[in-house]
This record gives sequence, C-alpha cells and structure tokens, in this order.
Amino acid sequence: SSSLTVNAATIEKKPDVVARFTRAFVRGWAYAKANPEEAFALTIKAQPTLDNKYNRLKLPAVLTLLDSPAMQKNGIGHSDRGGWEALQKALVQVDLLKEPVDLDKVYTNKFLPQPKS
Repeated sequence: SSSLTVNAATIEKKPDVVARFTRAFVRGWAYAKANPEEAFALTIKAQPTLDNKYNRLKLPAVLTLLDSPAMQKNGIGHSDRGGWEALQKALVQVDLLKEPVDLDKVYTNKFLPQPKS
C-alpha cells in the first residue's frame, strides 16, 4: 500500500502542514483511481526516466489496494489496526522486530478526512 511517513517533530510543530499534505495525498489517489490512464501519463510526464512497462503493470495492482474493506468503509488512506497488528506479529515472528511496539505511537488516521456518517 501507499503510506505517508512523518516524524514526530513535524507532527508536533507543523500539524497543519501534515493535514494539508495528507488531504492532497488522498485527493491524488482518488483522482488516480477515477482516471488511471491520465494518472499514469502524468506520472511519466513528471518522471520520464521511470520504467514505463513496470509502472503500467503496477498501477492497476496498487489501485486495487484502494478497494480494501477498511478504505471502502473509511476512505482512501485509512489504516486498519488489525492489519498493523498482523504485520507486527509477522515481523516479530521472523525477527525483523525484536518485540512488539505501541501501535498508537506508530500510526494514526487523525490527519485523514473523516468518513461521512
């Protein structure tokens, strides 16, 4: 999936920037989902050295991630705690993570647009 990584200092000092960037990120993915061919063309125009064949195959696969149950329910970009728990468990099992961490300190959905009730 696609995600945003932001350090704690930026979140603390510039939460408005994080919120605006996150909204733009979500709008971009929503546009790509609705207009995949144009999104692909815009990507290649911005980054002409990208492997066009690979990225043409990759985009539809990435766009399917936007149809996850969590994103259908809560919107593009939403992270599901169960997914994070499963990932953490797998990382601990294969020794890529020494011990579980406090997931509340690892991810948040608070900067995402809130789902419509």
